[in-house]
Amino acid sequence: MTKKIKVLAAGACRNAVVSITEAFSKSSGIGIDIDFATAPVTREKIGRGDGKFDALITAESITEEYLKSGIINADPIIPLGAIASCVVVRGGVPHPDISTVETFCDALGTASAVIFNVASSGIYIESLIEKLGLKEEIADRAERAPTGSAVMERIASGAGDKEIGFGQMTEILRVKATGMNIDLVGPLPSEIANMTTFIASTLATTQLPDEASKLVEFIATSEAKKLIHEAGLS
Repeated sequence: MTKKIKVLAAGACRNAVVSITEAFSKSSGIGIDIDFATAPVTREKIGRGDGKFDALITAESITEEYLKSGIINADPIIPLGAIASCVVVRGGVPHPDISTVETFCDALGTASAVIFNVASSGIYIESLIEKLGLKEEIADRAERAPTGSAVMERIASGAGDKEIGFGQMTEILRVKATGMNIDLVGPLPSEIANMTTFIASTLATTQLPDEASKLVEFIATSEAKKLIHEAGLS
């Protein structure tokens, strides 16, 4: 039986990863298995050697860490793209004004709940809230969810008109397309915007180095870049 490349990828990149791996498999004849995970789960899986993955697609900060520690190979390393952190609310409720840092802070201050995940994008939101001096003010209204999808589910099932959630644009659009009752409000104000860059690499322990390298290198092709852009990454 032909071996398949095992990929561990960030959930925020799901649509892009599915599209490019399908295109790669079609052109190369090489099969691929994909596991999607948040940053904390990625660390757990890699840390315990779970799954013996061949390729990794994860946030730039984790890539840099793993490169220094020798967990991933120095070549090839290819940027997949960047995703903006955005505000999401339940479908049909008034959208908060997040056009400026001041109105964004006002929206958080009057929100009945502020929901964000424990992954890379959520870690940024947590640090941003503290930087803006709002940590204590919203402490009793802040909620953490395990994944971006869980944030959307919580927002969709909420009761208040002023509940605010945070997620990455690609994930919000993907979940909304399934029919979930959520609305994308938009990205954070430019002064505090957060773009998470995702990088593809191969694991130093891969059993399929040639195949895994070909997959990562495919991401730099014009065909893959078109698919990545269509999936909402910049």
